[in-house]
Parts: sequence; structure tokens; C-alpha cells
Amino acid sequence: MRNIHERIEVDPKFVEAYNNRGLAKASLRDFHGAIDDYTLAIAIDSTFEESYNNRGLAKLVNRTTWEQLLIFSKAIELNPDFTKALVNLGAVKGRTQRLPWIDR
Repeated sequence: MRNIHERIEVDPKFVEAYNNRGLAKASLRDFHGAIDDYTLAIAIDSTFEESYNNRGLAKLVNRTTWEQLLIFSKAIELNPDFTKALVNLGAVKGRTQRLPWIDR
């Protein structure tokens, strides 16, 4: 992860570095830290669908359902053929089957 930190220091607008650091933090089960990095990546480039998808996955672990629905939907809005986000949105909706106010 040190290389990622160095890359961010050199280019603080390098969106992939924040996304990759988020992945590294998530692999260490630091989901709050990962969410922070994905959020920074989105702030830099709001069209980078991978960060939306990854932030949704990190929130999936934390069970923040409403945010997951919004985040995965945004990734799909940016790229309607983004299979990973479509599958993840389906998983969230499947988990909420017993909640009648969720639009399936």
C-alpha cells in the first residue's frame, strides 16, 4: 500500500490510486477507510463506475441498504452494461425482498 500512498502524493487527482487504495483497505477489512477512498475517487471523477461499485460493496458489508441501492444504481447509470454492478444491485434487492417499500 506504500506505493499507492506515494502515487497519491505525486498526483493527488489520480482516481485509480484512490480506488486501488480502497481495495487494499477493504482486503484488510477496513471498510470505513475503503469507503472514504472510494468517496474521494468519486469526488475526483464522478464518472468512474468502479469506485461506485466498490463503495457499494463496502457498504454491503456494513449493511447500509439504502445507500447500496443508490450507489449501485449510479454505477449502472454511468454504464448500463456494467455487469458487476448489475449483479450487486440484484443481490441487494434480493436481500430486501421482505421490504415491500423497495421497488424491485
